[in-house]
Amino acid sequence: MSLPRYHNLTDVYDSIWKLLSRAANDKHHPAHFCTISTVDHGLPRARMVVLRKAVREANQLYCYTDIRSDKMTELAAGSALHWLLWDSKNRVQLRVLTTPEVERQTDYTRNIWANLPLAGKLSYLTEQAPGTPRAEYTDGLPHHIEQREATDETPEELPDEHFCVLKGHIEEIEWLYLHPDGHQRARFKVGEELDYTWLIP
Repeated sequence: MSLPRYHNLTDVYDSIWKLLSRAANDKHHPAHFCTISTVDHGLPRARMVVLRKAVREANQLYCYTDIRSDKMTELAAGSALHWLLWDSKNRVQLRVLTTPEVERQTDYTRNIWANLPLAGKLSYLTEQAPGTPRAEYTDGLPHHIEQREATDETPEELPDEHFCVLKGHIEEIEWLYLHPDGHQRARFKVGEELDYTWLIP
């Protein structure tokens, strides 16, 4: 595959949003699974999530999470939300700094919940918070849910109280392109106007 060279940062920015859109909408895209990081007592905390949505008009990235998770505690304490995406096919790394926003138990999130398959809901139905220590292995699910089959229920039967949509309002994107003829790198600061510059790779 022949990889293009970039000479115009407007073209680079367009390519970034094409990557983000494809990653959010194609479960086979290399960047569909990405890393988000927070800070807890001065230490970085990173974990993998699924990129669920990318909205260029609003400069937002979306993922789903459990409101009881450690990341939510860290964000509530004032941590920024940082995203790392790697497109191995096109050799592009994106580092995205965002301000977090949580949406929970709204019409929007309830519609998402209603359309999640049972397997997708189970992560949010544990009796205790994710990461709670236990002496023996357990998936943490209540017994009445463990006994259910995927066809046994309607969406309304399972509570959505722990499910939330985590949005990242983009402040800055750093783009790194590992081109075989020479790496390229740029930074885009998002505000009322887009501020961008080339960087030494």
